[in-house]
Amino acid sequence: MLKPSASRAPWLRVSTAVLVVATAVVAACDPNNLTTVHDPDSVPPSDVNSKAGLPFLFAGAVQTFQVAYSGAGDEANNGHEGQINMTGLLTDELIDIESFPTRQQVDARNTLPSNVSLKGTFADLSSARAAADQASAGYAKFDPTNPIWPRVLDYAGYSYLMFAEYYCDGVPFSTINTTNGKITYGLPLSRPDIRRIALAKFDSAETLGAAAVAADNAAGNSTAIDSEVIYLARVGQARALMDSNDYASAAAVAAGVPPGFQYIVENSTNNPIQFNGIWNYNVAGNFFGVGDFDGGTGLDFVSGNDPRVLTIDTGQPGAIGFGPDWVEQEIYFQPGSNTVLASGLEAQLIIAEADLKAGNVGGWAGILNGLRGGAGIPPLTADSTTLAPADMRIDVMFRERAFWLFLTGHRMEDMRRLVRQYGRDQATVFPSVNPTAIGLSYSSDVDFPVSEDEQNNPNFHGCTDRKA
Repeated sequence: MLKPSASRAPWLRVSTAVLVVATAVVAACDPNNLTTVHDPDSVPPSDVNSKAGLPFLFAGAVQTFQVAYSGAGDEANNGHEGQINMTGLLTDELIDIESFPTRQQVDARNTLPSNVSLKGTFADLSSARAAADQASAGYAKFDPTNPIWPRVLDYAGYSYLMFAEYYCDGVPFSTINTTNGKITYGLPLSRPDIRRIALAKFDSAETLGAAAVAADNAAGNSTAIDSEVIYLARVGQARALMDSNDYASAAAVAAGVPPGFQYIVENSTNNPIQFNGIWNYNVAGNFFGVGDFDGGTGLDFVSGNDPRVLTIDTGQPGAIGFGPDWVEQEIYFQPGSNTVLASGLEAQLIIAEADLKAGNVGGWAGILNGLRGGAGIPPLTADSTTLAPADMRIDVMFRERAFWLFLTGHRMEDMRRLVRQYGRDQATVFPSVNPTAIGLSYSSDVDFPVSEDEQNNPNFHGCTDRKA
C-alpha cells in the first residue's frame, strides 16, 4: 500500500493495532456475536457514532479485513486460518499435513456448515464485511468528503466479492443498529446478487476517489494515495465482471489500471493477530504444505520449479508425522510478510483472458509473454499458445494465473470458473483422483457453506445452490 503523504491527516497513518470498539460491527454468521477486540485500544461507544470515532472505525475495517483475508497467528483465539489458506486447501495450492480433522475435511473437499474451521473463517469474513459497511456508513453520515471513505468502500467491495467467489448461493448479510442494538436479519442472496453489491461498492469507491484526486489537484497535493484507491476499485470491478462472464467489460475496466500498480494488505510482528496467517500455518507450523499434482489433477506448484512459486522441501513430514514432505512456501517467509490484494499484473491477466475469449490469440499470447519477460521468465512457445489447440490455450491461461497469483485467494474462483464458464467437469479441475496427503478420499464440494451459526437468522434455511 502506498504511504500517505505528509500533507494528509495524521490519522490516515493509523496502525491496524487500533481496533474498533466491539459494539461497532456485527458478524453476519451470528448477529448476536459482535466483533472481538484483540488489542487494548478502544473508543467509547458514544464516540463511534460521531466524526471523532471514524478513525477507529477505519482501523477496525483494516484489521478485520487483514485477519479475514490472509489470516493471523492468534491460534488460541479461534484460529483465524484466513480465506487464502482455506481456499488453498480446497484447491490444489495447499495440502493438509496435520491432524486437525476439520481442516482435513476442507482438503478432502468435504465442507459442512458445522465445520469449526469454516465457521471461524466465515465469522472473520463476516466481521470484515460488517466493519467496512459500518465504517462506510459513518463516513457517509459524518464526513462524506473524507478521502478515507472510498478506501473503506474498497474493503467492503472485496469482502462481498470473496463471499461471491468462495461461498454457496444463499449468503445472508445481517446488520445491527449501533444506537438501539436492534438486528435486521438479512435475506439469502445469490452469488450474482452479491457480485452486484460488490460492483456497486467499487463504483462508489472509484467515483469518490476521483473526487479526492480532483481536490488534491486543486490544492496542489500529490494524488498518489487517492489514485491507488481508484485502481484498487477497478481491479475489483474487473474481477467481479470476469466472474460474471462479462469479459469485454472486465477488460475495459482493467485497461485503466497501471501495470505497476500493487495494493498490499499489511501484516506485522506487533501482535499475533497481525501475523501473516499463511506464514503461521505453513512456515511457523507444519500444518499445511504446498501442493504438487494435488489429488492427481492439481498443478505442479513444487516440481515445476517456477520462480513465481518459491518453495523449500524441508525433508520432514508434516505435523501428522507421516505422508509427503512438508514443503514450505517462501513468498510469505516472515510473520510480518505483506499480502497482495490487487495489482496491475492481475489487471493484465484479465485483459489477456478476455483476448483469449474473443479469439485474439496473438494478443493473449503477447500479454502473457510480456509479463513473463518482465520477470525474466522464458516465453511460452508457439506450440502452447498461438499454435495450440483451444483446450490447451485455456489450460495455459489458468496455469499462468495460478502461478502469478499463487496464494492470493484467486485459485478457487478460477477453478469454479473453469467449471461454470468453460464447461469443464469439476472432477477434472479440483483435486479428486488420488487420496489426500493423509489418505482421505475426496468428496465433490467446490465451495464453502454458510456457517450453521446462521441458523439463528429466521430468513436463512441453508445454502440454495452449491454448484460452481
